[in-house]
Amino acid sequence: MTGITLTEASKMIHTPLKKGVIETIARESAVLEVLPFTNLNGNAYSFIREVSDGGVSFRAVNEDYITENPTYSNHVERLTLLGSKVEVDRFIELTQNIHNVRAEATASKARAIANAFTDTFFNGDTATNPLAFDGLNKRITGNQVVDAGGFPLHSGLIHQLLDKVQGGADIIFMNKQTRRKLTGLFMVQNTYIQAGQDAFGRPQQRFADVPIGVVEDMFIPDNSIYAVKFGEDAGLAGIQAGELTAVDNGLRGTMYETLIEWYVSIIDCNPNGMARLKGISL
Repeated sequence: MTGITLTEASKMIHTPLKKGVIETIARESAVLEVLPFTNLNGNAYSFIREVSDGGVSFRAVNEDYITENPTYSNHVERLTLLGSKVEVDRFIELTQNIHNVRAEATASKARAIANAFTDTFFNGDTATNPLAFDGLNKRITGNQVVDAGGFPLHSGLIHQLLDKVQGGADIIFMNKQTRRKLTGLFMVQNTYIQAGQDAFGRPQQRFADVPIGVVEDMFIPDNSIYAVKFGEDAGLAGIQAGELTAVDNGLRGTMYETLIEWYVSIIDCNPNGMARLKGISL
């Protein structure tokens, strides 16, 4: 199964309400702009990870190979239910343009959903909130963590981070303050930072030809940078039961109601497809 980003999915949606909500969510989140999603028929995704490849050996003539089979571990990622209702009092019909008010309220709720997903993508912890999913901070462990030990940020640390990602990173995530530090640092060092555009035509910087995804400071600490490879087998991917839904429920009692709901989670079939640089000093 090949995943598709929300940005691309929105181009194939013809329902104005749903299309607008998905576009708003993708614009709001640097994560959801690029994360590919795969649709599921059930409520969970089962997959296996290779623990060891079994190895190979040389043999002498008339001798047999030493046989050791690969080993695997089984994993299940369940879908979570993320969403909310948008309610606008019918009184607004008599005092303002109800359609404009509902559209603005729906857009605001869509941005809130995007920010909730982004926060969970990095910081989610099912031990704290069992209704959510685990984020990168819990998934990236062991050798995939590069600890700078309080040393200042420099290009070598970022290259070390990128080298940890099997198959090469598709994107680097950092917060705004870290991006400002990175840009200023490399200008002083005459290190080449490439300029490009994101999926919406907005300016986007690249380091070593890898796009830099910038999120709000509250989602990633100043001392951390993440590198991610996308894909079900290659690294990280999103899963969903169908697409995000946005339903106009009309007048319910005294309120006009819109329901936005998303059955969603992420999977990391290859834990070597992502890495984290932490402990840097700005």
